[in-house]
Amino acid sequence: MLKKYIRPYRQRIVVNACVKMTGTLMEVVLPAILAHIINVVVPTRNQSSIMLWGFAMVVFSFGAWVLNFSANRMASGTASRAIRSIRQDMFARAMKLSARQMDKLTVSSLESRLTTDTYALHRFLGATLRMGIRSLMLFVGGVFFCFWLSWRLALILVVLVVPLFFAVRFVFRRAIPLFHTVQRKLDDLVQIIRENIRGIRIIKALDRTDYEKERFGDSNEEVRDAEVRAIDQIAMMSPLVNVILYTGLTGVLILGARLVDIGMLQTGTIIAFLSYFILITNSLLGL
Repeated sequence: MLKKYIRPYRQRIVVNACVKMTGTLMEVVLPAILAHIINVVVPTRNQSSIMLWGFAMVVFSFGAWVLNFSANRMASGTASRAIRSIRQDMFARAMKLSARQMDKLTVSSLESRLTTDTYALHRFLGATLRMGIRSLMLFVGGVFFCFWLSWRLALILVVLVVPLFFAVRFVFRRAIPLFHTVQRKLDDLVQIIRENIRGIRIIKALDRTDYEKERFGDSNEEVRDAEVRAIDQIAMMSPLVNVILYTGLTGVLILGARLVDIGMLQTGTIIAFLSYFILITNSLLGL
């Protein structure tokens, strides 16, 4: 379905991808420049060279910020336009539904699809255009520079990718069904609200106000409890990833220190490698 609605914006998406890739590439190069400054430029004690490379880092940082900002604005605009078309077509389709189809789908479910569901799709599409390209570039660029700096330290990264993948997979396999439950509970809540607003005069005439308040309160509690359970599952992600990440960082520091001690590695390389290590982990989470 998304292909149909994205197709009119293919050229815009290609331009957005090119701008995003350029900005991300500038960002990826920064730790390598820092390693060069520490390993090569600083030992020469040539202040003009240090200032020159430092200025180059400032230029790359500013360029990455400007390009990423421009790409993010373009991505958000593309997502908004595509979702606007989806929302319009959904509304037109809803107006043509028969009474039987309307009863089967329920009005509250249609309202949720036209509001919260399309907004969720908007966030997904926007995040894909903003973070998807960036995360992929950070991962590929980070892995390349890690192996370029030190293939021995890069082996630690290869070992960590597997537990990282399974940790994320474990969390999401348990969390996604819970979010489906949240959506169903939210549909029920919207239905109760709709019934109360439409039948407010009858409810007051029959003195059913307290009963409806209690019914709404129970449904509201169910939505809250379902959201808490779902978010609790997602909250497991950060500590799991951090344990794996910092275990890997500890391994990099221990092995890197030994390689520096025997003259096979330089200090600047370890600093750059740690930066790439964090970049790669964040890119995996983004993907």
